[in-house]
Amino acid sequence: MNAKVRKTNIESLLFFDIETAARNKKLDPKSKEFELFAWSLRDKVTGEIPDKKVVQETYANTAALKPEFNRIVCITVGNVKNGVLNIKTFKGGQAYNIKKFYASLNNSGLVPCGYNVIAYDLSVLRLKALEEGIGDLLLDKFSDSNKRPWHMTDVVLDLIDVVKGTYYNNISLDNACYLAGVSSPKEGEIKGPEVSKAYYAGKLDKIAEYCERDVEATARLFLKLASSKYEIKEVVIHPDVTTGVVVEEKKPLIERIFTKGQIDPEDYDELLKVAKGKTAKEKQELCDIVKGALLSKHKKTLDEDEVSVLDAIKKVK
Repeated sequence: MNAKVRKTNIESLLFFDIETAARNKKLDPKSKEFELFAWSLRDKVTGEIPDKKVVQETYANTAALKPEFNRIVCITVGNVKNGVLNIKTFKGGQAYNIKKFYASLNNSGLVPCGYNVIAYDLSVLRLKALEEGIGDLLLDKFSDSNKRPWHMTDVVLDLIDVVKGTYYNNISLDNACYLAGVSSPKEGEIKGPEVSKAYYAGKLDKIAEYCERDVEATARLFLKLASSKYEIKEVVIHPDVTTGVVVEEKKPLIERIFTKGQIDPEDYDELLKVAKGKTAKEKQELCDIVKGALLSKHKKTLDEDEVSVLDAIKKVK
């Protein structure tokens, strides 16, 4: 496909992909986020803002792709050694995921490789690292801040550039795999547009599997583009085990809810565990604390999902 790709040793690459979901399950009309998202949808001529229902529906369908309104729910990395593609997924929360990925990138000595990662993945990672207050963890050479896309090509191998060349339109990973005769990564239960819905339905493991398929497809696509006779004979999924990486200690449950102003799927599961075996009075006290955390600074009333969570807490045996 081109000389640089043909001369690149697949074992020198760190394949990676990120998956993002909307920051919140529903967009609260009383929130600052609603105000900002609605303003982004305004008519550029008249300044008119769509009605509430349109704003909320658009948020549900598109927020996952916008770093101002999304969250990174998992990051998968992969490296090939002796014919084995070794894959690991980080899915411990946004800050945790970024820290683990940045540590892998900084310390491995490998060249990051993915599909459309210069235009999307790396820039989203940098912006979400800024949000988490950990933007200084990445080596400057891998940061896209204050750079143009072509400044990144010396340290990052982005396969979308290899595939599309000067062709006007972008070509998706799925379409590139179709052209190259590589099995589609989109054949599982979850596809890109469904990640937010799956995340808030508690299907993080399924999202991780989807991310892992993307990384495998990217590695196999690389071999096609390189016209390489190298074979990936086996794919091994490794568990995420912390080895020398300092990870921020997980905050207490109520503090997490207070800070975010919402109940995430993992928080919901933990709340039910806390409520299990408690008396009716104790469960009511827990509900009062959770309600206070949600209403303390983010909004004046609970939404239907939050009321349902409180009802579920009261019904736990």
